[in-house]
Amino acid sequence: MGKFGFVLRATVKEGKNDEAIKAIDACVAFVKANFKGVPTYSLTHDGEGNLTFVEIYDDDASFDAKHKSEEFGKVLGSLLQHIDVKSCEVFGEPSDDTKAILNTFGAKYLTSHGWL
Repeated sequence: MGKFGFVLRATVKEGKNDEAIKAIDACVAFVKANFKGVPTYSLTHDGEGNLTFVEIYDDDASFDAKHKSEEFGKVLGSLLQHIDVKSCEVFGEPSDDTKAILNTFGAKYLTSHGWL
């Protein structure tokens, strides 16, 4: 459809902080090196087990390329085993196929009133 993004919040599972941080670094490095249609891919933590992911995609094709990548699946899987997703707020207009993936993270779709 068009440009879209999301903010996902999660917590690190008990005793898994080092593993989660290592996996976050691997995700960011992999996306930066392999996917051009992802202008923002920021995974941050507060040092107390709370994570915030901010991801923006130029289009659904960029999102699909990342999520259909077998290599990225392995990198993401290594992160997901160490965290619990708490919320996922989506802005913009992702396709129904993209929404199906985001819905697995409990996505809530926000109404956008402007886009830069």
